[in-house]
Amino acid sequence: MKNFGQVQEIMREIELVESTPCTIDLSIEESKFLENIGIELASKSIWWGLKKSEDQRSVVSLVMQGSGRFKVTFRDVIGSIRFRELQLNISPKIPQNHFNFIVQKSSLAPRFSEHEISIKEGNDYLEILINWFLFAAEGLLRKGLRKDYSYFEDSLPFLRGQVDPLRTTQNFQTGIAEAFCRFEELSENTPLNRVIKEAAIRITGSKSVSEFVRNRAHKISLRMSDVSTFELSDFHVTLDRLSHDYSEALPLALIIISGLGFDTSANGKLGKSFLIRTPEIIEDGLRNILSNGIKDFLIKKQRLKLGETGISINPDLIFGSNLAVGDVKYTYFDKDWSRNAFNQIITFATGFRTTKAGVFGFTNKDIASLPRPVKIGDIEARVFAWSADPNSDPETVSNNLISEVKAWIS
Repeated sequence: MKNFGQVQEIMREIELVESTPCTIDLSIEESKFLENIGIELASKSIWWGLKKSEDQRSVVSLVMQGSGRFKVTFRDVIGSIRFRELQLNISPKIPQNHFNFIVQKSSLAPRFSEHEISIKEGNDYLEILINWFLFAAEGLLRKGLRKDYSYFEDSLPFLRGQVDPLRTTQNFQTGIAEAFCRFEELSENTPLNRVIKEAAIRITGSKSVSEFVRNRAHKISLRMSDVSTFELSDFHVTLDRLSHDYSEALPLALIIISGLGFDTSANGKLGKSFLIRTPEIIEDGLRNILSNGIKDFLIKKQRLKLGETGISINPDLIFGSNLAVGDVKYTYFDKDWSRNAFNQIITFATGFRTTKAGVFGFTNKDIASLPRPVKIGDIEARVFAWSADPNSDPETVSNNLISEVKAWIS
């Protein structure tokens, strides 16, 4: 029971769909908060997996409709945002059963048989993603963190590495009987490990997950006591042959650091958000579905530099030895071709010298509603549509797509 005169805040929880406009009532503070989120995320140099585009629009679109009403659109992100008594939940643009199926096939989903975590209807994406990361990080700790040589500067009571004569002299003049040395040492304090530790620290401080999950993350950070504070340059760390063990944990850690605990203020009041970009995860999941279903040749993502121009083309799918080229668009197809998608796939096919070009996307309609195949010169472009009917079985849809692609290439 509340005391007399005490105002009880009532949470307003609103459900939205990514990339779909929704008109809602917002206060000035709430609209400013959402505007700040969009600006800050759009300006981030690291927003996991983000494809570079000339169109650097805000993640959040706000269009005033009058009288405190706004048309709000979250572009290609899912997650949740909370500011005071307002909470917005953004769900995928395709039916949840299909989204879950594709994401589970993504490389982000860990492959630890003893810790199977499925994405199911109603599950919280944040908690699932964090659990994936925790299992991957715990696996790293069991195997042992990778060490590398790190550069150190310190005053030591013995000689080591290179001695700095000037600073050593200064030490002795001030009564410090130590040599100032510069040296390298094999250490766990590497960019890879700093990224993993920072993600664990972010989870530990998050109130969006259970206490059990926070405790697991805290134990991970404690076991990484020799790893120092995260540095902004660590965002650019890449994997090599020797760091393959980090292939599960690293991308998840980068997502968590980019999204978890993202603070934005409006008039001095803080709010929290956790947003995940979806196009790259869907692209990765679809590529893995095709790769696992078609064993006759390799399916990969590949970059092609165009001479010394500094220009490159980056199709999402290369089938075999340039048998065909494809690109994934996380969008619903219309009956007409998107000019941008068409021009892009023709460019890809020309660059990789193949006559087969496919654009992969989604449909919630029948096949007659899809763009028709187009031939230009020797290149034939067509679309492949994942039938995203909420009543259809994603496994069946997946098998149908694989069969369709096999027939196309053969």
